[in-house]
This record gives sequence, structure tokens and C-alpha cells, in this order.
Amino acid sequence: MDEVLYNSIWRFLAVREYVDAKHHLTAWGKVLAGAIAGLKGQPDMEAATVVAVELLRLGSLTADVTMFPSYNGAPMRGSSTSAYLTVHNLLLTYHSQGPTIQHARITHRRSRRVAP
Repeated sequence: MDEVLYNSIWRFLAVREYVDAKHHLTAWGKVLAGAIAGLKGQPDMEAATVVAVELLRLGSLTADVTMFPSYNGAPMRGSSTSAYLTVHNLLLTYHSQGPTIQHARITHRRSRRVAP
């Protein structure tokens, strides 16, 4: 079972280009390895670290307070510490919503039974 897990993780790293074809870390692989090494024995934070590095790669993780102009009524006043927390709160809220799903309308017909 462990081998399946290890191969899955390795495949994820290869597909997301954290390692190259020669099994060496790419630039983003080094960022991820450094971030995980910086956790210093907190394995419960590893998944969040991988998500954070992925958001960094997408350009979604920044320290820009004005990155959410459409969020009206958000608490943007206060000290720099509260502004820092507000941005991270908005970032989590924004990305935890996920994409919207739109289903195609399907109409169902009633089957008519023909009496024998």
C-alpha cells in the first residue's frame, strides 16, 4: 500500500513539474522542498503548504490588499496586522468556493406503455 502512495506522490510531482525527467528538482520543486523543510516537523501543515505553492504558481497568492476589489463590505480598516489577516481571510474565502458548476438542462420524457 505504501508503494502505491509513494508512486502517486511521485507522479503528482512529475505532472506538476516539481521534478524533471531525470528526477531532479525543478525551480518550483526547490521552492516546495524549501517550504516543506521550513515546517520543521509539522506534517499536518504539508497539504496547506502544497496548496500555497500551487496558488503561488498561479499568481493567486500575493500580499496585495487590493486583490479583491469586488468584495464590498470587507473589513479593510485597522492596523497593518488586521489588514494582513483580512487579506488571508479573503484569500481563503475566495479559493475555498471553488469553481461554479453549470449543468446542462436535461429533459425527461415519460415513456408510454403500449398495452399488450
